[in-house]
Amino acid sequence: MSNPRRRLPHVAFIYLILIVVVILASWMGGVLEMRSGKAFSLYQIRSILSASGIRWVVSNAGVSISEAPIGTALMLFMAIGVAQGSGIVAVLSGKRHPKLSPREKASLVVAGVSLLALSLLFLLGAVSGSNMTVGLAGGLSQSPLARGAAFLIMLIVAVPSLAYGLASGTFHSSHDCVRAFARFIAPMAEFLVCMVLASQLIETLQYTRLDVLMGLSPNAMTAISIILYWLPLPIILLSDQNSARKVCNLKTKS
Repeated sequence: MSNPRRRLPHVAFIYLILIVVVILASWMGGVLEMRSGKAFSLYQIRSILSASGIRWVVSNAGVSISEAPIGTALMLFMAIGVAQGSGIVAVLSGKRHPKLSPREKASLVVAGVSLLALSLLFLLGAVSGSNMTVGLAGGLSQSPLARGAAFLIMLIVAVPSLAYGLASGTFHSSHDCVRAFARFIAPMAEFLVCMVLASQLIETLQYTRLDVLMGLSPNAMTAISIILYWLPLPIILLSDQNSARKVCNLKTKS
């Protein structure tokens, strides 16, 4: 069995170390008056460990967190939770060994009808001239479809799952439905912590102007932000799967 001490540190801890590195680099830049000249402007490194830097940290901590796509992550987790809790995932994935009961088959029909009704509703919104699929400028990037993609995905998953869960009897009350939405959020709490630290890292990097010093364009920073926000998710999921396998193996041996 591998020594736990040899395992890599948690992604959240790595982000915290990077934040400290950026803070120290900004302090050194402020002391040495490092500057990166541009064609029409002059960028000076701003130190976090200065009076103005500390004021920025205190007043912008909450704002930095609001920049993280935590809402998007929560909606996706809610969709996964209700799909798993309703039992429709186990049925559609073939993990159910016994044959489906007549009620379960009827519940799948109900879920399919609800999905079809939701799809028709989206289609009507797209062709009704409400600019749902394209923005006011005619592009897809600023359209409600693009900006609300996570919400639409949650609806597409959650509505049939709720319909199946209620029809099959998996959900007996509104409390069961709400618990199903929340069941996948708790295991992913550490991922949300990583998102919070990633937002602080990105905002700190931009405030200090170290991103400009390193020659990172706005598009490059956008790509880096996406990686920093979402990279911990597969790492945490793989780590949880490995931990679950180890627990199962220990139980089997015992």
